Amino acid sequence: MTIRFNVTSEIVWVVTAVLLAAVFVIVAVVVIREIKYLRQEQLVRQLLAMFVPAGGQVFQDPRELLLWFPIAEAGRRMFPEAFQRLDSAFESRFPYSESHVHEVHARLTADWLSWEREHDFSYKLKKTETEQELVKRNEAETSVGRARLAKLEREQLSMYQKRYEDYVRTSKAFESLMKPKDDK
Repeated sequence: MTIRFNVTSEIVWVVTAVLLAAVFVIVAVVVIREIKYLRQEQLVRQLLAMFVPAGGQVFQDPRELLLWFPIAEAGRRMFPEAFQRLDSAFESRFPYSESHVHEVHARLTADWLSWEREHDFSYKLKKTETEQELVKRNEAETSVGRARLAKLEREQLSMYQKRYEDYVRTSKAFESLMKPKDDK
């Protein structure tokens, strides 16, 4: 028994093969798109898992933003599509919008001012207590008494200067975050 092919059956085989190849290509494209979508979803979840807890750290200590902000910017350059999706979902720049940076900087300034008032009050109290103690001992006008008060003033000034230098350095770093960057 011999099988004979005619032109019509050969065309059917060719059409079938082409259709199967087309189906295979379509399925492959759909699978590749789905894999890409799932990877993107996983990346978005990982970014959320990383930056949402960092928001709490920034709330506790505004200087934490100086550590996290460059990481976020590097992530934006590496994964622009994921960050665009997050920006859309949050309706602002994720994870740190310009207004968020301004708010954190304002909190840093308010914390500084609060510390400054507390520091001033604390040393006024220490000075008053020391002066009263010196008066009780009749040492207020002695060189020992003046030296103790001078030491207290130097201690106050030294602590103030260290804290102020830290505030200025941190404040300048915040200002650099708020300046627009040139696109490279």
